[in-house]
Amino acid sequence: MNTNGQWNEKWAEVKPLGGGGQGDTLLIQLNSEPTKQAVLKLLKPHKAQDPKARRRMYQEVANLKILRSAGGKVPEVLDGNTELFESIETPMFFVMEFIPGRMLADSVAELGNLSVEGALGVALDLCATLQVAGKEGIVHRDIKPENIIVRSISPPDVVMVDFGLSFNEDADVTNTSVDEGLDNKFISLPERRGPGENKRDPRSDITDVCAILFYCLTGCSPRNLRDSQNRPPHRRPNYELAARVNNPRQLALLNGLLDRGLSYELDARFQTVDELVSRLGEIANPTVKPPLEDLDTVAAREAAALRKNDRTTQLSHYYSGAQALNHSISQCITDLNIRLKRHFNTFSVGPTGPNVRVRRSNGKSDNGDKVAEMMIELNVQNHPVKFQLRYSINAVGTECTLYRMIDEIVPNKQPKSVETETVVFRYQGENEIDKAAVVADIRDTVTRSIPLLSQCVQVGY
Repeated sequence: MNTNGQWNEKWAEVKPLGGGGQGDTLLIQLNSEPTKQAVLKLLKPHKAQDPKARRRMYQEVANLKILRSAGGKVPEVLDGNTELFESIETPMFFVMEFIPGRMLADSVAELGNLSVEGALGVALDLCATLQVAGKEGIVHRDIKPENIIVRSISPPDVVMVDFGLSFNEDADVTNTSVDEGLDNKFISLPERRGPGENKRDPRSDITDVCAILFYCLTGCSPRNLRDSQNRPPHRRPNYELAARVNNPRQLALLNGLLDRGLSYELDARFQTVDELVSRLGEIANPTVKPPLEDLDTVAAREAAALRKNDRTTQLSHYYSGAQALNHSISQCITDLNIRLKRHFNTFSVGPTGPNVRVRRSNGKSDNGDKVAEMMIELNVQNHPVKFQLRYSINAVGTECTLYRMIDEIVPNKQPKSVETETVVFRYQGENEIDKAAVVADIRDTVTRSIPLLSQCVQVGY
């Protein structure tokens, strides 16, 4: 490494690239090999002899080296003298790998927004680096579109840059004072403002990734977790996801993810990167049953919810919201039967009329507190065999999950499982359940069940 502070002995400036509050960056090339380009970072003149700024640059380089060696997608450090940060008179610098690509901010500005697949890919790739950072005790604290370099949207390949505000739990903790704020214009988090807040909480980086997902889908910076009417970014007029996400189930899953990921209270958000990765995977592969959360996570969250609220009242409210499905399901069954009548009344869907209703269910199951259930039957003319589509809603904390399972029913025989319990979508119990997503799932499930029921009849049940 260079120890005399003279970066231009080996490198020559090509052009300025920009800068932030602490430093400036330049595109440079190697004097002995002009085709080899890199990025130089220097402290701004008024920060050059600031001990805190110098230590932060030293820590930035140390964190980059740790993450790079551990497999994180960050630039490689090529040269520098940051180990001399305590020598105030020595101009500090470091040289890092030039990452070919574009800032995420430029990519989104050009396209307006990314596809659902593209946005999920960017978020998942960022999570991969955050998982490495978590194991190494490193928090970025400034994840925003300008600090993400996109090498490719499909397949996703993004690099996290600018670790100038990063924190390492194993290093000196004096870089951030109690009164110092770490806000940026992209996303303002309450825990990064004001005295007494924990500005080193890794959960804030997880929230940043949720904000990046919203940004990729809408082209809008979330800025604040709540507006003047207490709405999160994805529930505000003109920025709702319904206009950008065509698949009803993906829309419901995305809204549920952002309801939690952009909650105002830190304890209500995603607590681990693995948890967010699991939810992103549900959206990217909605037919895959998600893995169960570990016991400690569920128990801690449920204990906190019971201490804060009267659970019986809360579940009753969730059931009232689920009853709004009655009309939509009844209309869906009517429409299905109208279409099925065109085919000699061979198949029919029931029940019909006033018998279609969401029923209250009580107690607990492996999936949480029971809230409601409903049964839909697929019948075949002149045969007693039928398929029973069972939908249930369970609640864990404030989050509800709609499940579906299919059984084959024959008189005087035990029900036979056709399809095991599967997650349809998740949503916050305080919000209205997505009727379009439920109707779409009923329609699709009936359609793919008809050939299975026909086969049962043809082979004699």
